[in-house]
Amino acid sequence: MRNRCLALTALLATAFGFAGPVLAQDEEISAKLQPQVLRSLNERRAAAVPGAEVRTRIVVTLKPPSAMTRSAMDYRSAAGMRAIQREVRSMQDRVFQRSVGGDYLMLYRYESFFGFSAFADDDAIMGLAGLPEVERIEEMPVYYKASAESHPLARVDAVHASGLTGAGVTIAVIDDGIDHDHPAFGGFAAFPNAKILGGRDFADDDADPTIDCLEQSHGTAVAGVAAGNGGGVTGTAPEARIVMLKVQSANLCGEPALDGDLVGAIDWAVSNRDVFGIRIISMSLGSGGFTGAAACETSSPATRNAVNAAVQAGLVVLAAAGNDGFCDRISRPACMDSAISVGAVYDAPLGESGFCVSPNSCVSQPHPTCAAMGKQACFNAATDADLVTCYSNSAVFLDILAPSNCATSAAPGGATTDCFGGTSSATPFAADIAATLIEDDPSLSNETLRARLRDSGVAVTDPRNGQVTPRVDALASIPVPTPADVVDLGNTVAYSDQDGDGSLTVAVGGAALLMEGNRWRRTEQTFTVTAFTTLEFQFTSGVEGEIHGIGLDEDDELSNGARIFQLFGSQDWGGAIQAYNGVYETLGASATYRIPVGGFYRGDGFRLVLVNDNDAGGTINSSRFDNVRVFEHPPATPALDFTALSTEAYSNQDAAGAEVIEDSGATLSLSGNRWRRTAESFTVGPDTVVAFEFSSGAEGEIHGLGFDENQLLGDATRIFRVFGTQDWPGD
Repeated sequence: MRNRCLALTALLATAFGFAGPVLAQDEEISAKLQPQVLRSLNERRAAAVPGAEVRTRIVVTLKPPSAMTRSAMDYRSAAGMRAIQREVRSMQDRVFQRSVGGDYLMLYRYESFFGFSAFADDDAIMGLAGLPEVERIEEMPVYYKASAESHPLARVDAVHASGLTGAGVTIAVIDDGIDHDHPAFGGFAAFPNAKILGGRDFADDDADPTIDCLEQSHGTAVAGVAAGNGGGVTGTAPEARIVMLKVQSANLCGEPALDGDLVGAIDWAVSNRDVFGIRIISMSLGSGGFTGAAACETSSPATRNAVNAAVQAGLVVLAAAGNDGFCDRISRPACMDSAISVGAVYDAPLGESGFCVSPNSCVSQPHPTCAAMGKQACFNAATDADLVTCYSNSAVFLDILAPSNCATSAAPGGATTDCFGGTSSATPFAADIAATLIEDDPSLSNETLRARLRDSGVAVTDPRNGQVTPRVDALASIPVPTPADVVDLGNTVAYSDQDGDGSLTVAVGGAALLMEGNRWRRTEQTFTVTAFTTLEFQFTSGVEGEIHGIGLDEDDELSNGARIFQLFGSQDWGGAIQAYNGVYETLGASATYRIPVGGFYRGDGFRLVLVNDNDAGGTINSSRFDNVRVFEHPPATPALDFTALSTEAYSNQDAAGAEVIEDSGATLSLSGNRWRRTAESFTVGPDTVVAFEFSSGAEGEIHGLGFDENQLLGDATRIFRVFGTQDWPGD
């Protein structure tokens, strides 16, 4: 959104003039200006350069209303977000209605942050700084790409094998753009699509974040490391979805510099959090070097406010530590206290490696190739897994390390690159380990996730400064049963009137129970079963009996309901929930089960029941249960596939129009007058939720979705109307 704001008077320009430094004229106004903005103004005034001759890209931070302190803003809830956005727009409107002198062109009007970005001359900067609503004016920083095989080292492959691939999680990648139709992202001809859900270009001010030229390759490679899934590329979270926020203009296409509005990009991610399901922001970019979070945040309050708001909104923000070779500082925005900063390690021996770094690096040395860029060189004479790369910025407050050189990733034009590196590669690698953690537990907070990544990582010592930083370990970061999680099976009592002869053997300090003969046992410990209660365990049988099972029951009455999940056995027992997750088949082998008990029954006072039934005798059947856990785990449900789900006419309403299946079955488009229902049926309980994305290109009378147990439209309110001109009393 661009607005041109022209001054109606030149009063401020007359008042300040061009003689002498700004500071001598008005200290209160000067205090609102970032030091480099103030310095540039003073230099131009000293040289008698007219203020209208120079335009500067600025970020203007506004003061929140006194009743809405930043710490009290509710970015978590939809209502809280709407309240913030109303106040932001109201304050922006007040500023835009003021006459400030000079000339400024608004670049981006933030939706969820108190501020905006603009292209302003000196007089407009001074005029804006004189407004009571303005808190700070900064020069919009230019960031730089943080780029200079890693799955086995961080055990990502094992996490993929466990079924965690980032499904259902959306990552906002802030970079130079993306090749949207690359096979790594599904090869879709259109943008947006099922893999790349949307985005915006904050450098060219449009809604198209796709690349402007083939040399604009950095964001494509970053997204490939994160969520690539095809064309020879497998990302850390291959099933995750992407939104791309482009921060490089077409006139810098392929250059290292990123000149877009980073604060605006973060604002977009926060404002569209719920629209696209965004949980993570990944930034493989940086600028400068800071020895601590306090100095970093003082350098750019607007960036600090943006990152803090994103975290308050429930987003996880990861940023590259930078590739300057610093040993006591990291780049902005990684240095922000709320961000998770990511440094880089090698993942395998690669021989001698050399890189161009800052002359201020603790390990830099002159080299003619780097001198042409105003830099020096650093070398790793011998490389190996978990060696910190000599270019990776380091500091005592660096959060984590991740593998970097050399990652196979996507390159524009459908190609691949076989050596994408730098903290640019390490950051999306770590970001999408975070995506698999969120897939495993959607309730994870930013701080809990940060702690998971740090506390479960492999301790790595940086030989340059002796600093110890954890290198991420994807498998170790996913919680596994601990002794406190496992139910103690060391002291059980008879269940119902079924318990008979046979033996009980307690093993592994109560974490395992072997039952032989005809045994039905229960614990004294009780559990509350909610909609999300899950029962997880390992089961082994050496000899088949009549019923092998497990469950939870609130009393000793076997016949009061189907409480037992039968895993194995020769008897077809009608009182149990039969053959859960397939019949146990291989005698002597251990099988892991995870049963969503809360989907079958719920309540208080339930006890764990273990069954090894064989009333007939004759054989010594056995059941062994290990590491039994009862815990809460909100399930991740895959989207419906309309390619597999056939549809048919619903009620007597279906008429003429089109029905089109798109996005590999993830999207069903209806046009005309269509009422359709699936052939597949669903069980709807008190905790059933339907989640979907809806769009309409033209409004009709009724647009809706729902569930119905028959074809009688008028027998109950079954349809949820989401759009339409008709006020229909039956919805």
